[in-house]
Amino acid sequence: EGLNRSSADLRIRKTQHSTLSRKFVEVMTEYNATQSKYRDRCKDRIQRQLEIS
Repeated sequence: EGLNRSSADLRIRKTQHSTLSRKFVEVMTEYNATQSKYRDRCKDRIQRQLEIS
């Protein structure tokens, strides 16, 4: 029983690690997209300000 329990614990840990890793990648991808949009908006705003002056 100890071996089965250890095996089950290992599977649980691997599943949790895989799930958390996948979620981390999703969050970082969303963060990167948000950062990129912000940078583009800043560039556009600066460009408009330069055209006005």
